[in-house]
This record gives sequence, C-alpha cells and structure tokens, in this order.
Amino acid sequence: MLIINIGEKMKTRQFTLVELMIVISIIALLLFLNPSDWNVSNNDSRIKQCAMEMEGVLMGMKMFYLSNGYYPGNQGMAKDIDGLVEVAGDFIPEGFDMTEATPVGGRWKFHTVADKAGYLQIFGPDMSDDDMKKLDAIIDDGDPNSGQFQMKGANYDFIIFDKD
Repeated sequence: MLIINIGEKMKTRQFTLVELMIVISIIALLLFLNPSDWNVSNNDSRIKQCAMEMEGVLMGMKMFYLSNGYYPGNQGMAKDIDGLVEVAGDFIPEGFDMTEATPVGGRWKFHTVADKAGYLQIFGPDMSDDDMKKLDAIIDDGDPNSGQFQMKGANYDFIIFDKD
C-alpha cells in the first residue's frame, strides 16, 4: 500500500556557498591556464615526431647503402617519393607513410641532383620559422642556412647523401 502525503511540500536541494565557490575556482583555474601553452606543447611534439621520422629515413638510406653499395637516388633510381618507396621501401621505417602530410605540415618530397645528392624535402610546412629552427636544432646545427637541414625558399631540405 502506497501512502502519499499531498500536504507536505517537496524539498528542493540548493547548492551551498562552498559548492559554488569550488565550481567558480575550477572555472577560474581553467581560464588562467593559457590554451596557447597547450598549442606550444603540441607544436613541440610535432617537431620531435618530424625529427624522428627524418632520422629514421636517414638511417634507412644508410642501411640501403650498406646493403647495395649505392644510394637509392644513384643509377637513375628513386627520383621522387614513389620511386624511393619502390626502391628502398624495405629500409624506410615501418609506419612512416611518405605520401601523407609531414608532422610539421606540408608534404614529403625526395629528389636527387645529378645522382650525386639526395634530399628529403619538407615542401610547404605550416610551422613558423622559429619552430623550424627548433627542428633544425634537434637534427642538425640549429641554423637553417647551413648544415644537413637547410631552408630553400619556403621549403626545407634534409640532405640524405651528398657525394661532393
């Protein structure tokens, strides 16, 4: 048997002052934490991922050279990304897809110069020049105008091999 007392007012629970203060404090803390700091952290991880991928390709090309006695750009082979993947795909790190965008934006390209030099290029990165200098500092000398990683116009070349 169910007995309902219609005369009694239904009690409603209200937030206490302490609960409201806690919620306001949490919101203020989240607003105080600058979301741009999160973006910097994201950029740093993208830069580090790109450096790891580039170093992996460099090591793969060195392994290719040790196995075959020449780099994949020599002897008229592997003039572009598709050619590089076809010729040296077994030496490119697993999971590294050269047809996808780079971690720093733009596209991967591979080219050779008169079969004497081979470059892995980041074509059209969307990172700032300062971020690209950070990438250069990880894999090279920190100066995009010299060393193994060089700025060429709006692109960046990572020298895989250079016979000069």
